[in-house]
Amino acid sequence: MGYETWTATVDPGQRLRICVAMDAQEDARIVNASLGEPLKNSSDDSRTCLLFKISPDLEDDYQLVPLTTLIPFRYEHTQLDILLPKGRKYELQCHGDNSISLVGIQSEGGEYVSYSLF
Repeated sequence: MGYETWTATVDPGQRLRICVAMDAQEDARIVNASLGEPLKNSSDDSRTCLLFKISPDLEDDYQLVPLTTLIPFRYEHTQLDILLPKGRKYELQCHGDNSISLVGIQSEGGEYVSYSLF
């Protein structure tokens, strides 16, 4: 079985909801996060944080857990291995001055991962 990539960019203040279809052959993963281009604030004290909402119901008020904090010219990308089990919904948020671009993998051969920005 093969894999294919998916990508998404989350702008500051935006939330990204990811849904992994129940009929996916395997779970999906987030494998990389990097500062988006162009940098809106390139000062070396500008921090942008990617937060992950862990909740069985995304409407509940659960704590956001930081996955990574990126800083221009010092720490602009990070490798991740975040498992997204199939049949669930996830939410990521971007806090800071810059956008964050994500790369993930999913099972080959279908639209198993969908996402929407809000």
